[in-house]
Amino acid sequence: MTVFKVTIVGAGLIGSMLARELAASPAYRVTLVDLSEEALEKAHSEGTGIQLASYSHAEELFALLDGQDLCVSAVPNRSTGRVADAATRAKVHFLDFSKPNEDIRRNLEALAAERCVMLGCGLSPGLVENLALSLLAETRMASDLTIRVGVLPRFRVDRLGYGVSWNLDSAIDEYAYPAAAIRDGNVVQIAPMEQHETLTLDGMSLEAFTTSGGVGDLTAFQRQGIKNFTFKTLRYPGHLDYMQFLLHDLNLRNRRDLLRSMLGTSLTRISDDVVIIYITAKGTAPDGRAVEKSLYRCVKASPAKGEGNALAKLSSRYAAALIARLANGGLPNLGFVDHTGLADLGASSTADL
Repeated sequence: MTVFKVTIVGAGLIGSMLARELAASPAYRVTLVDLSEEALEKAHSEGTGIQLASYSHAEELFALLDGQDLCVSAVPNRSTGRVADAATRAKVHFLDFSKPNEDIRRNLEALAAERCVMLGCGLSPGLVENLALSLLAETRMASDLTIRVGVLPRFRVDRLGYGVSWNLDSAIDEYAYPAAAIRDGNVVQIAPMEQHETLTLDGMSLEAFTTSGGVGDLTAFQRQGIKNFTFKTLRYPGHLDYMQFLLHDLNLRNRRDLLRSMLGTSLTRISDDVVIIYITAKGTAPDGRAVEKSLYRCVKASPAKGEGNALAKLSSRYAAALIARLANGGLPNLGFVDHTGLADLGASSTADL
């Protein structure tokens, strides 16, 4: 049996969990690398048997990727470019969790001419698009689609009702930049922190509002005949008011360093989290009747089982399913691969959660 060699750059929650999931199969040889010795020591203490390695500069990272089959970038957005450059030099397949941006895409064009490149392969963007498309397959007459996703402390901890579970810079981006949407069949940019709504899911009171970065390419929804699409973030009630006060009233949207410092020192890092996905598709039947279908998923952390937080669990499962498809020849070996629309992977990643 040919072993598929995977190097995961970033020994944080998602990178470490993905490493453990892949290493449990003899089909993979997994190396987990990080700049931080502390992060690697934590991974070593978990006794997973994964190969561990540290690096301090680009040449060391290139050497670690040379001869591998796949590089997984599980680092904060600001470090993705350096990992992408090393992967391009090493000519290995590439998978990233962050929202795709034009700079990274341009950097990876040379690699995509020779290897498979998959961007935005986490919870959101990534998994939620596939779940939405599986819902649309069941709702043939849908013209309106709304995706709502929340990663929240399982138990509300403060007035913001929020904690850091992945990357603070990405969280700030959600509130600071315009959000991609579809209006009357056309892709447009809409303001973040708007279109507020309140709802109750499984007895939990929540609010939802527009944010950026939750989805990647919207053409898959356009192909399904969606005329209006909106992505919203789910939070505990009152969160939006506090964030509008910080960004608008105090004008911290123009003082990002100060905002990051304030949130970084005050927000707690949560491991006991809950991921809520609520997707609705609406349309009109030929006889004029309104048609609506919903998909709901609620995944809670299982720290007692050693499974880490819910965000890492979902993201690593989805990435592992993509990697298995690639290793088995089920995905193209080169080009920017559009993994959205693989509805079976979305369903399998959440089937028993």
